[in-house]
Amino acid sequence: LKPVFVQESGAVPTKRNIQSRPMTADTMLAMTPVKVDIDPADFSDDSSAELSRSDTDMSVGDSEDHPAMVWDTPLEKARGLSGLQTTLSLVTSIIGAGIMALPMLPRTCGINAVIAFSIFGAWATQESGSAFYKAWAAWNRTKRPEDAIVTFEDFAAAGLGKGGATLVRFSMLISLVGSMAGYVVLIVQQLRGISGLEWKTSTWILIVGPVLWFLCMMRDISAVAKLVPLAVLAAIGSCILISLAAWDDQDHWESWPQKDHARIHSFGPEHGFLPLGTAFGTIVGSFSVMANVPPIIAEMKRPHKFPQSLNMAMMITVALYLAIIIIGYWGYGNFIQPNILTSMTKYPMNVTEAFDMPVTAWTGESGPYLANMLSYCVICNLLLSYPVMMMSVFASVQGLSCAKANMQPGQPRNYVMRTGFVALTCIIAASVPNFGVIFEFFCSVCGPFLGFFVPIVAGERIRKQLGAKGSSPMRLFLHVLIMVSGVFCIVVGFVGSCKDLKEVIQSGE
Repeated sequence: LKPVFVQESGAVPTKRNIQSRPMTADTMLAMTPVKVDIDPADFSDDSSAELSRSDTDMSVGDSEDHPAMVWDTPLEKARGLSGLQTTLSLVTSIIGAGIMALPMLPRTCGINAVIAFSIFGAWATQESGSAFYKAWAAWNRTKRPEDAIVTFEDFAAAGLGKGGATLVRFSMLISLVGSMAGYVVLIVQQLRGISGLEWKTSTWILIVGPVLWFLCMMRDISAVAKLVPLAVLAAIGSCILISLAAWDDQDHWESWPQKDHARIHSFGPEHGFLPLGTAFGTIVGSFSVMANVPPIIAEMKRPHKFPQSLNMAMMITVALYLAIIIIGYWGYGNFIQPNILTSMTKYPMNVTEAFDMPVTAWTGESGPYLANMLSYCVICNLLLSYPVMMMSVFASVQGLSCAKANMQPGQPRNYVMRTGFVALTCIIAASVPNFGVIFEFFCSVCGPFLGFFVPIVAGERIRKQLGAKGSSPMRLFLHVLIMVSGVFCIVVGFVGSCKDLKEVIQSGE
């Protein structure tokens, strides 16, 4: 079977065109002899359908002078993920250890702002995912299979060029390393809570570090990856346990004098402007999923069902997040501790203890059972998730042109590289032993760029390259609004998180 040239009126195939895309026997056998025309409405913002053939004479070309060779690559497969399985995969990718930081957010910027940020963050992520899908479908339907978008870096390269792909790779590395440092802090906190040993964070890291290093040295983590759904169940279990404990512990402060109740909860921002940025950054990071979207779509049986699956995943996630934020904060109020385990095991007997005395001086105690169950759930989640997430870091480095020859799995330099990244996460954790601060810092820096800017900007550029219809004026306005919120997060959130980071480093807590 031979590929077919789709020509503009008066255009003639040239030797330059034919030689610019070398053919092999396998490639030619995979082609379908068909003339493919593109209806711009197929990729309009009012339609999520896949690319279809129209009666127009419009072709997708590299330029007006050189007609394009169009590859009619089918997007549907005989086997793959169903819509429900895709929804669950997306929920699995979204929900992680970030839930441990959510109940603390209203303490600094008020419960109303956090609820609004959570709803906006879910909608912005859904809208960005939709922008990604439209460009992904247009590109993969009109390009050769070997040129298909498979990873998020491929998407950035298609829309933003090699420089954009490099920036995305670098941002993903920073984001993942920062998140894994937060994981190390959480593991230490859980072990400290279970054992009752108040050793220094650095001492605990010397114990935990070799275990994490060993898990990351495996060349094949398929056995661990198969247990990732168990890690997600542990994360969801953590949400339920925090909510149950907070719901039960609210009885403590309800018995305090009525005049003291006004100090317990904040409904509006009472600590200035900066906490709004850090809270929004944490929420954006908690919804982060874009780097996982390309491989999930690639595994779908019917990729055109992805927008519906994404919508359902966002609804499930935001409902779960709002539950843990509202119930967790309602139970522990403004005296909630950075380590939620502390709030679940110790309780102030009165408002004076709550706001004027350190937690070590609190005389009230709660049952340890839910706290211990939470610790086991968190450890299960993190020990399974850490090596899987770090493999994304290793794979990204291994994909660099300078690393393809001598830094592949099994080679000495690969082991050195892996050891270096594991050590880096441990060093960051020892320097900043506060998960919430680590998480908000890296999310404020990288979250909006990877979650908002790349999908929207690169997606619009890809659709323009292919001659597909762009976004409507209303949709463009919404995209601008999302990117403005991203700028707010990067600027204000970064400044606020740097302030928090400085305070934690100075205090050592």
